[in-house]
Amino acid sequence: MQKPLIIIEKAKTLRSKFKGKNISVKFLLFDLALLIIIVTLTFNIYRAYNDGIRNLGRLKIEEEKLLKLQEENSKLSEEESYYKSIEFRKAYARDSLNLSREGETLYLVTRDENEDVPVEEDILFDPHTVNKSKQWKLLILGR
Repeated sequence: MQKPLIIIEKAKTLRSKFKGKNISVKFLLFDLALLIIIVTLTFNIYRAYNDGIRNLGRLKIEEEKLLKLQEENSKLSEEESYYKSIEFRKAYARDSLNLSREGETLYLVTRDENEDVPVEEDILFDPHTVNKSKQWKLLILGR
């Protein structure tokens, strides 16, 4: 029970100090409320400024993405117009149906699918089995 009494006594001494200084508790509370409002507004302005900076960064990134997408769109539009053109249709028909124009000669080249392409022996070698003079010639002359 002594703690509430101590608080009440301190409040009375605080009031007596304010009365001696001619300071009103109402004005003190009003000043405290104004201080809280000012601090809150300052914090909100700071937070809004940081959010604006962050949003500006996002806006720049999105604008760059938009420019890239617009470039890609223009390229795709050009490709689409090419694929719709008569020149492409004629070239595609000639290639896929083996058609030719007047004066052109078509050749049919057949290759054996199992045939291995020969590889030069100079390209594939083990450095331990090749003599040193051949290595120097290969290094300096490239042959």
